[in-house]
Amino acid sequence: MGSRYSESLGEDIYRYIMELMPHTDDLNIFLQKIYLRYNMPVIVTDIAFHLIAYGGPYPCPDPLWQTIVTSGAAEPETVVNYYFGEGFTDKMSAAGEPIDASWGINTQYPQTTCSVYLGNSIEGCCCSVMYLDHGKLDFALKLNAAVKTAVEIFLGGKLRRQPMGAAPDRLVAARILLENTDAPIQLLTNTAFYKNVGLTPGYMVVAMHTDDTSGVRLQNIVNSIKVRYPQMLYVNKSDDMYLLFQNIKSDAMREHILSDIEAEASQKAVFTCGASGVFHDLKKRDAYIEQARLALEYGINHCGKNCINYFFDNFTEIILRHGCDSIFAESLIVPEFKKLIDFDEENSTDYCQSLSCYIFERCDMTKAAAKLYVHRNSLMYRIKKCEEIMEVDLSDRKTYEKLWLCCTMRSIGALPSKAE
Repeated sequence: MGSRYSESLGEDIYRYIMELMPHTDDLNIFLQKIYLRYNMPVIVTDIAFHLIAYGGPYPCPDPLWQTIVTSGAAEPETVVNYYFGEGFTDKMSAAGEPIDASWGINTQYPQTTCSVYLGNSIEGCCCSVMYLDHGKLDFALKLNAAVKTAVEIFLGGKLRRQPMGAAPDRLVAARILLENTDAPIQLLTNTAFYKNVGLTPGYMVVAMHTDDTSGVRLQNIVNSIKVRYPQMLYVNKSDDMYLLFQNIKSDAMREHILSDIEAEASQKAVFTCGASGVFHDLKKRDAYIEQARLALEYGINHCGKNCINYFFDNFTEIILRHGCDSIFAESLIVPEFKKLIDFDEENSTDYCQSLSCYIFERCDMTKAAAKLYVHRNSLMYRIKKCEEIMEVDLSDRKTYEKLWLCCTMRSIGALPSKAE
């Protein structure tokens, strides 16, 4: 078998691949045949190290590859600390051709790797060959180059592409934040990784769905939005796109973003969006991803086409439909009521109690005042103060319904003890 790795037989690689490809339309089968012929395992992953295809023994000799093969992706800690922290991705992208990647945690399992391109742009994946025997490095580099070419042909129209110029660290951050929410948030503080991600509090999650089953229009919409908001992160989940916006400093800015999304999306597809509230603690992102999902679901079922449904605009209907026990506690506080809770905590007041009593007495000022043992004029002042703090008009029906629900959930202990 040693002669198989000779210089002369290295020239046979392309000939064999070109003979093989017309008879194989499955990349996994193709890579397995490459492995069986040359006894070198080959793996192809996307730019965030999620598995695309693998050819080799099972179990795989390299425990990192084995994790990717069995679970479909590298562990977030590995991606951040090694692939980015130790410069693996930067060196691979800068080389433009296969390189020897046998350093760091790859020392025991020597391998070559390279980026996969379509035209002049990185397609969003990498191709690696494990050669195990250091004497076979030159051949592995040649094999890697040839397989890379074949992978580019295989994936030409089959892989949903990342937008031009997509940064791998941002793609990984998006998956950690929006997809792999069990991953510790401390991963994103890795210095080498964090510098290009630059997360700034004032976050909002938007879930987007279109009538285009191919996903092309959805990706086009996201690409257009990303031109306006380059710091936006996103992932595809079950044929819907989840977007994470940041540095939102006001309701006006939130509304402006949603207007921009509507303007871009309405030009390209029939769409529905669900938007979460604004939050500042990424450790609680699960609740806001859920808000976006529930708002999207409500929009699809009740709001018609080409609409953006803000979670708190239909708060009462969503909560009554799903029940407070099945929803994250952070999602049970409308922003207006949160302002009142925060004010009470910061000023040692009890406006929440006054508001609750007033609402439970159906806005009957006299009955509520009697129940609170205060003068009617005192309660009138308190309710007016509540409206000022929350920036609402209690005579508005939807506002009243949302606050009634919040007061009810607070009275039965369903709300978190401290607002986010």
